[in-house]
Amino acid sequence: MPQNWRFALPKCNHPHLTCINPYELIRKYECSDCGEIMMCACEEQIAKKFLPHQLSFATRLDSQQRVNVSAGFVASICDECRGLPATPYPKASTIGQTSKIKRYYWRELVFREYELFEKLGGNPANYLYERGENESDILKLAKKQALLDIKALHATTPKYNYEEESNESFIKRLGIKLRVIDGQYVKGDGRKAKISYNNKLLTVEKFAAVIYQRQGYDVISLESVPFHVLFAVFTWIIIQDFTDPEVQVIGFGERSAYEKDCSKNLIWTTLPSDFGTSGYALKRKEKIAAHFDYIQGYSEDILWLFDYWLPYSEGLRQYLWAHKDEHIQKARKIIEILGAETILKIVQYLIDDYWRRYLGWPDLLVFKEGHFLFVEVKLSKDKLSDEQRLWIENNINQLHLPFEILKINRVMTQQT
Repeated sequence: MPQNWRFALPKCNHPHLTCINPYELIRKYECSDCGEIMMCACEEQIAKKFLPHQLSFATRLDSQQRVNVSAGFVASICDECRGLPATPYPKASTIGQTSKIKRYYWRELVFREYELFEKLGGNPANYLYERGENESDILKLAKKQALLDIKALHATTPKYNYEEESNESFIKRLGIKLRVIDGQYVKGDGRKAKISYNNKLLTVEKFAAVIYQRQGYDVISLESVPFHVLFAVFTWIIIQDFTDPEVQVIGFGERSAYEKDCSKNLIWTTLPSDFGTSGYALKRKEKIAAHFDYIQGYSEDILWLFDYWLPYSEGLRQYLWAHKDEHIQKARKIIEILGAETILKIVQYLIDDYWRRYLGWPDLLVFKEGHFLFVEVKLSKDKLSDEQRLWIENNINQLHLPFEILKINRVMTQQT
């Protein structure tokens, strides 16, 4: 047998592929059989024109670890090219991104925008420079037309089915306590609904607070930011630990300056590159467990520890937009109400998967005589957001905090 004879290895057809990060515009896929990382050839043309800087690596969703693309563009890699239904990966509902079209079709909208931008005479090389403050008329027109095109596409041949479970079904399925009251809803000029009560117009949340106060409860308005404060104060020392090789120096605009339309002041702090991911929590599992054991030793002095660590957590709190004094004071009050054991349970819940869990917290915390209750307030036709549903399900399965939904049936009246 000739010495230079070699076995011919069979070519891998990549039968078992995993999308590394579905929230990247140009998705990369990893083959579990051969280990290659590749992109689908159906996106090659538009990717090379508009996103050449994204073609050499992928960022893993669960750890933010960068991995190199090894096989470039390969034919028939994505689900659609393989004849499979497209999997929806909706983005969170945020300002300017609340409609289901924008949340579900975010990639399709961008790709259509690219096509129209070039068709209308735009230069792909200049595309990134024409966004934001320098947005050109061509780009504005492309974005507007792209939205119309995708809406028309969904109306005729929908790619994604985004019918959601109704509030009623969700509440019943999970056995959530539901309290129903009537409120005299006033339709005024403002965007938010108002409730007429004792000749005053109250926001829905303030009306709900009155309902619980009449039952002898004290009430704190919540939502998410006070929990960001608690998270930052009780985790900064482990998250910014320089023994973690992923920790790096980052800079960002001072949040309070940004709110005053003056974002020139830079804050420099340290964060791990995989901060807020589930992969971070797994990687640092032993260190995190030791950290919480340490805090347990201060259970009787948890408020003292909060006050002591507060200034040291400034950089992380600024990064998380948890810098305002009103939110710090609410966080401190929450500690007094819930106690050390519950606070540590909440912080542990957040550190395990921060970016998926930091939103969706209830509107109110009501309490009296050692008893507390979290309350989500909804008008009769209001829907629970995806983040609120996730929090509710996680609360049932993990946090076990007392919780109910207060539903206010609308009794219509005209504003006088």
